[in-house]
Amino acid sequence: MLKHSTSYGKQAASEALVKMADQTVTNEPTDILIRALQDPEADVTFYVYKALEKLSDKAAIEIT
Repeated sequence: MLKHSTSYGKQAASEALVKMADQTVTNEPTDILIRALQDPEADVTFYVYKALEKLSDKAAIEIT
């Protein structure tokens, strides 16, 4: 989905991975997002960055 032809599809895939990360005890969704940062398309990396930002914000809240 991160290679979907529309920006909406890329954004939806990133958001789905954030939701998966919230509900799983594995790092797989986060690992997928990190690998997706290597995508040559700027809009893919933009949505992935935003998704990782949400995950890091959530982790910071849970740690404190």
